[in-house]
Amino acid sequence: MAEAVFEEPVNTIRYFFTLAGASFPFPFLAGLVFAALFIVLTLKGHYRKNPALYCGIVYVFLTVAATSLARSGLGIEGALSSRYKIVSALFPVLLYMAFFEHKTPWKRIFFPAVLAGALVFNIHANIMETHKARNLSYLLTEGMKWWATGAPSLKYPDQETANRILVESIKRGIYKPGFR
Repeated sequence: MAEAVFEEPVNTIRYFFTLAGASFPFPFLAGLVFAALFIVLTLKGHYRKNPALYCGIVYVFLTVAATSLARSGLGIEGALSSRYKIVSALFPVLLYMAFFEHKTPWKRIFFPAVLAGALVFNIHANIMETHKARNLSYLLTEGMKWWATGAPSLKYPDQETANRILVESIKRGIYKPGFR
């Protein structure tokens, strides 16, 4: 999978920025902004002002980079997976904390703007994610009903492997279908 970096480096870069901003409505653009802010903080020498906070930002940055290197070959959709949302949510929080430490004339405008942005983000995320969760729940229930009849309805490229995993999970009691 890591060979995708050498075969399609542009996709890896797109994956990086999309993953960095995955919690936001325009993930690629948000990731680009976060990376630019990280570079600005580095150039301003923030690592001297608050090394602990800067290390947190570096940790998130490196996590996004390592994930991008390992997962970019699987497609850009993977960057938008819910398992990575916490990383993309940490980036702006840590960057906000770092920028708030700097004495700037626009600090009085910055806080209300970020607060309004957080409010819009929260409302948007709740509306979008609630709709997605309901839709996925419906699709899962319907897919399982079809699967119980023997129809190939599992959302996995290899139906045989998916069927084997599901049957084994039910046998072991790991998964209990709610439709029975």
